[in-house]
Amino acid sequence: MEQASIQPRWLHKDNGEDVLIRHYRPAWPLYQPATTADEAHLPYRQEADGRRRFSLPTTSLDEYLANGSLPQPIARDDAWQARRGVPYQLAAPLLEASEMPATSPRQPSSSYELINYADHYYFYRKSHEHVPGVMLIEAQRQAVYHHLYHTTAHVRGEVTVSWNQVNASFFSHAELMYPIELVVDDLQAEPSPKPRKIHYRVAFYQRGYLLGTIDTVASVIELGRFERLRNVFALSNDRFRPLAGVRHECWLTLDEGSQETTQLAFLERGHCVTALALADPKRVTGISIANAEGLRFEAHVRSFIALDGQVRWYFEALSEDQETAMGKLIKRGYVAA
Repeated sequence: MEQASIQPRWLHKDNGEDVLIRHYRPAWPLYQPATTADEAHLPYRQEADGRRRFSLPTTSLDEYLANGSLPQPIARDDAWQARRGVPYQLAAPLLEASEMPATSPRQPSSSYELINYADHYYFYRKSHEHVPGVMLIEAQRQAVYHHLYHTTAHVRGEVTVSWNQVNASFFSHAELMYPIELVVDDLQAEPSPKPRKIHYRVAFYQRGYLLGTIDTVASVIELGRFERLRNVFALSNDRFRPLAGVRHECWLTLDEGSQETTQLAFLERGHCVTALALADPKRVTGISIANAEGLRFEAHVRSFIALDGQVRWYFEALSEDQETAMGKLIKRGYVAA
């Protein structure tokens, strides 16, 4: 299924201005087994080993022509050739009205178009004649997310991707004035419907030639487990103070249910420190802390210690969900004190 535009959520983005790829469509595989390419109208030719290969021009050494005319040679990679997708920059003239076979021996490759507008902030709002490498790396990251959610059984919102290795090789500059196509290939020998480890290669093409590849080895982790692993208190009991430039609010809940606004000074796993309360501290039963994004932490107060112009509030034992909520809040506008 093609997608002319891609929603930010598929790329783990909140804003459409952050989206760097569009025009998703499954890429034709470079190789097909004979049983899936018997129809005469499909652009494949018979190979000696029984497979059929997409009818693309090759060099005198039988190398994929897209690898040619580069400033430096590319090492032969037979494992990639076996799983490689064909960029539409090369395939389109041969396809005409052909439809991709419904069955495929592996998860399909994916093709995307890079949104390389010169006024995008990845160009640093200044004149450029080529696409910055950091923009290509971010486009690769987005393509990996989208490919995962559209070629496997993993569901957006249930998992996240934790990068283990990223290896980039650039063979030529990516020029601003020509379209750039990304093709994502799964390099795993036996792709799984729900992989726990992924090894994807994103290849960049311009004017029909390969200009770079970025390999990603990553773990696919359930979101709940990932949040526990990434909790700020997993390895320490540090003290954090809110950043001055980040808007946050703090309330004390009194015994009759009313609330009093106060100023938060520090936040720790078991307690927090605020400005001296106007009300009798003995009447305080709970505390709430929130930021402008809607992240919120709430806890019951079991005891307090009055300090010089401040109060230290000790929390009742926190649940795992409360610790996770506090950790998320801290990551969005606090710093270790």
